[in-house]
Amino acid sequence: MSSTSWTALGSSFSTRADIRYRYCVRIKGNGTANLQPQAFGTTVTVNSDSYVTRCTISHSGGANTFQAMASRIGSGSVRIYSISWQRWYSGAVPV
Repeated sequence: MSSTSWTALGSSFSTRADIRYRYCVRIKGNGTANLQPQAFGTTVTVNSDSYVTRCTISHSGGANTFQAMASRIGSGSVRIYSISWQRWYSGAVPV
């Protein structure tokens, strides 16, 4: 992963306002990565020869399109093996 350009992680998708989103990556190496989109703004640091799981903070959707992106911060070597999205309903429940 480069520190000078963003790497797209999977495909983009449209979001809904009543659903919260976050994503988790399996990552390894020795360094720091910036996980985006900007709404999540999560920085993760790893120091492991084995893959570990790190997740972004959650964020409400809306009339947006989310594209997960990542870049390395500073020196080091960081490798992302996989990404998984988590979605859960956060709207009002009719009774």
